[in-house]
Amino acid sequence: MEQSKTPATVGRILHAYSNKWKGPRAAVVCNAGEGWRSVNVFLDRANDRDLLYRMSQCPTGNSFTSLPLYDALKPEERERALAECPGSELEGVAGFGQVKVIAEWPPR
Repeated sequence: MEQSKTPATVGRILHAYSNKWKGPRAAVVCNAGEGWRSVNVFLDRANDRDLLYRMSQCPTGNSFTSLPLYDALKPEERERALAECPGSELEGVAGFGQVKVIAEWPPR
């Protein structure tokens, strides 16, 4: 899938989707450079207790680097984008499996 051509600058709000949670989570671009970005995903205790605990064990916390960034996707496009996302193991967290995260610009 083609990624967004809109540059992600620091402070911009995104929606983050993952194979580890249902629906969107708010995310903010916390660092950006030529062709890459670091995105901090906001997790909550009500819905993300296990993930929040596991991410607290990671040196990067709840920040993800170089996420694929798309313009707002339809649900079936989002599923395909997540399936194509390479995913990664959480550094320092054993047994949690591959975490796939993509970011989208919020719909207008």
